Amino acid sequence: MLSMKYAIVILVGLLSLVSCDVDKEESSSKSDLATDLSVAELMQRAEQYVRVGEYERAISDYTAVLQVDSLRPEVYHSLADARMDYYKSRAALETMLDAAERFPTDLHTQIKLSEYQYILKQYDESLKTIDNILTIDPEYAEAYFMYGMIYMEQGNADAAIKSFQRATEIDSDHADSWMMLGNLYSDQKNDLALQCYDNVVSINPESVEALHNKAFYFQNTDRIAQAKQLYREINEQNPQYTDAYFNTGILYLEQDSLEQALQHFEIATKTDPQYAMGYYYKGVTYEKMGDPRTALAMYRQALQFRPDFVRAQEAADYLESKI
Repeated sequence: MLSMKYAIVILVGLLSLVSCDVDKEESSSKSDLATDLSVAELMQRAEQYVRVGEYERAISDYTAVLQVDSLRPEVYHSLADARMDYYKSRAALETMLDAAERFPTDLHTQIKLSEYQYILKQYDESLKTIDNILTIDPEYAEAYFMYGMIYMEQGNADAAIKSFQRATEIDSDHADSWMMLGNLYSDQKNDLALQCYDNVVSINPESVEALHNKAFYFQNTDRIAQAKQLYREINEQNPQYTDAYFNTGILYLEQDSLEQALQHFEIATKTDPQYAMGYYYKGVTYEKMGDPRTALAMYRQALQFRPDFVRAQEAADYLESKI
């Protein structure tokens, strides 16, 4: 359940890539559909297609399954996901609307519909779907989680907090709600954020995100030693976790510990060779160290990976005019 909710946050950021046009339904040849395959074999093949990004073929197989057995809500879910991954957002939503009409009391189907409506910024429709869910089960934690997500998008932090709190009252192990509560309290610089992140870790000890957010809260509330220590622990457990190296570098840079800052920015760009922000701050550090030529090279490197990086462009332009 946790990965699904984080996938929501990630999908919202990708909406600009999603086409909302209803294209002609994806097609495959009759021989490719292999209609002599069993439903189980079609499902297995569709899942394999999804794993390798062959969404059109997966869509064909899921569609073939529904032609044989239209009473399996999970197949509609998989079909909708494949269509969304194939940038056919309207077709994906229509799939879930169809499923919700066919299975009006299936909570997983209804909550998935509300998630899709949320992803496509149809907030009023999503709220109506959640209201309907709560008539079926007034104690459904996922519904309150979705309320909270919508209120966050609408800028209503107080209502979002109340919704996430309600979700955790119903299900104390609802890690997603604890995480969002932590983030909201963090925005308010409220130390309740720390307990929320600790709750996530107690539920999911492998949650690097919760540890990172806790360290970032320490950083933003000037508890520098605690932030550095926690970032260090994160990187001991996860040597490839770039953001922890980067944020440690920022802390050292703010303290004018330039060598240590540069060391951490170097590690950040090694763990992620296309990390534009890491190259930019390497440039800032080299500039502070009195090496403008190397700084300029770093700014240019950042621009290679992120051509619209305004700060890097301005810094490069400035140094080019001085060197």
